[in-house]
Amino acid sequence: MNPPNPTTPSALRTGLRVVAAVPLITGAAAAVLGPEFLPGAQGHVEANLAQEFRFFAVWWMAVSVYLWFLADRVESARREFAIVCGVLFASGLARWASFATHGWPHPMFVALAAVEVALPLPLVLLHRRVAEHAARRRSPSSTPASYN
Repeated sequence: MNPPNPTTPSALRTGLRVVAAVPLITGAAAAVLGPEFLPGAQGHVEANLAQEFRFFAVWWMAVSVYLWFLADRVESARREFAIVCGVLFASGLARWASFATHGWPHPMFVALAAVEVALPLPLVLLHRRVAEHAARRRSPSSTPASYN
């Protein structure tokens, strides 16, 4: 039995759908529980911060829906996939800027920031390989002559 090929559209599609569960679950919990959902959250939270937190939690859930539908056309959505990866990278940089201005958060957020900065480039490169693999499969020149 051959191991799964990570450069196939179905593998990337499945991976995107698994990843899409994260913003759905964490966004729903954050929208319902508010800032108290955060690790280490203690005490009173200002109303402005609490309502803004819940607002962004719902947008975070929308990311999940977007990723789910993007997965349907992952091999052809090069620009959209690159934009999603760019936004992930920018969000990681924003966390690092916050660390610099407000101090170090809970270790989980430091780990998330590291992933958000480190993961986008390998994802874009993997996506490029997936798109090229899918294009070769669709190309008549890649089909053996006996199959024409």
